[in-house]
Amino acid sequence: MARAVPTWIGIVTLLLLPILQATQNRDGAALPAKLDELIKVTAEARDNLSAWRTVASRRSRGCG
Repeated sequence: MARAVPTWIGIVTLLLLPILQATQNRDGAALPAKLDELIKVTAEARDNLSAWRTVASRRSRGCG
């Protein structure tokens, strides 16, 4: 009986490894997509801020 417990633990571990690896692979694939979205949103925000500054600058000079 004492040898049966470590054997079952080993079997369960080997069965769970593919599940854990699949989860990690899915998470690893999601990370670049999230980073791409953050970069896109940040670039759009920067463009909007730049446009706003240009409009504000023209208004302060009396051009618009």
